[in-house]
Amino acid sequence: GQIGTQPTVFTEFYQPIDNQQRFFVEPKVRYHKEQFNLYENNKNLSQYAVKEFAVDLMAGVNVGLLGPVSFGWSERKREAERTIGQAGFDADDNRFGGWLAMLDFNQFDRLYVPTHGWAVNGTSFYSPTEDYSKGTLDVKVAQNIGEYVFSGRFNIAGALDGTLPTYDAVALGGFLNLSGFARDQILGDSLIYSNIRFEKILGQLPIGLRGDMRIGIALEAGRVDDRYTETKLDGWQDSLAVYLGGETPIGPVFIGYGYSTEGMSNFYVFFGTP
Repeated sequence: GQIGTQPTVFTEFYQPIDNQQRFFVEPKVRYHKEQFNLYENNKNLSQYAVKEFAVDLMAGVNVGLLGPVSFGWSERKREAERTIGQAGFDADDNRFGGWLAMLDFNQFDRLYVPTHGWAVNGTSFYSPTEDYSKGTLDVKVAQNIGEYVFSGRFNIAGALDGTLPTYDAVALGGFLNLSGFARDQILGDSLIYSNIRFEKILGQLPIGLRGDMRIGIALEAGRVDDRYTETKLDGWQDSLAVYLGGETPIGPVFIGYGYSTEGMSNFYVFFGTP
C-alpha cells in the first residue's frame, strides 16, 4: 500500500515457470486515487478526483542480471469527478484495455537514492478499442567521486500512433520533473525531458540505519508538444531545483525549491520517490 497525495493499494503474484527462473508469469491488481489539476496561464482552473482500477496479466523473461522484459494485457477502469472549478475535460468514466510491453533494467547500487549505476525503463501500450498507442523510455545514470554524486536523466514519452486521450496524456511538472512547475501542470501528446544533478553527501545515517543525506542542485529542461493544458508554453521550458534530502527510515524524504524563468516556482516537502 501507499499513502499520501496518491493513495494506492496493489498486489502482484510473481511465479517462475522453469528451473533456471528465466521465464515467469506475473498477474497484478492495483487501485489508485489522486487529485488531478488542470492549468492554463499558471492558474489552476479546475480539480478532479480520479480513481483507477487496473488488472495486468503479464508474462516475461529475465535477461541475465539486468532485469525483466514482460508482455501481456492491461485492463483499466478510470473514474473522474470534477470537485473544484470549471469543466476542463470529459469527466465520464472510461474503461479500456490494451497490449502492454515493459522493460525494467536496473543496475543501481541502491533502490531509491543511488550513488552509482544506471537504469533503463520502457513501456509500450496499444489499445485496439481506443485506437491509440503510447510509448515511454526513461534512462537514468549516476556516478560518485568520493562524497560527490553526479547523475542525469533522459525521458521521452508520447503517442506512437493516433492521439493520446486526456485520461492517458503525458505530463511534465513536479519535483525533479520540471520542478518550477506544479505537478502535472503541462499535459500533452508527447514530451522530452532531461536533467543533470549535482549532489554532495553530507553524512551517513546513524549505525543500523542505511542511506545518506545530501544537498543537491538540478538543472532541468523539457518540452511538451500538442499540449492539452498550458497551451501558450511553446518550445523548451527550463527549471532549476535546489534540495536537501536522502533515504531515511521512512523512505526517501526531500525538501526543495524549484524555479523556472517563465516565472513559476514551487516549494516541496516530498516523501517518496520523484
